Amino acid sequence: MGKKYDQEILASIREYLPKLISGIESAVDSLRSQETRKALEVFPLIMEGLDWVIKAFYNISEYIGNSVLDKSRLVDLTKELLEALENEDYVLLADMFEYEVLEILTTMKDYTETLD
Repeated sequence: MGKKYDQEILASIREYLPKLISGIESAVDSLRSQETRKALEVFPLIMEGLDWVIKAFYNISEYIGNSVLDKSRLVDLTKELLEALENEDYVLLADMFEYEVLEILTTMKDYTETLD
């Protein structure tokens, strides 16, 4: 891919990550305050957003250097999130988002802010 294209994707990632992080934080708050329906309404959007960010990061990995993502861990984490959802284990779902997904996204956000 061209450098200009990669820069545009990086700009999109930088713009989108704070919104995704905020959406996940809101969903976690909803799960923690027993507003499960509210959290579950945004869950598909969150998963779609995660998928987009991960794909975008990998598409420009040559441009941005070493990726901060562990692809196999993300695949496992996605499976675990879906399993927690299927089992209606909303405490686990909130914990995974709060302590694992948000950590990954924050690391990605911090990393993208160091790039030109």
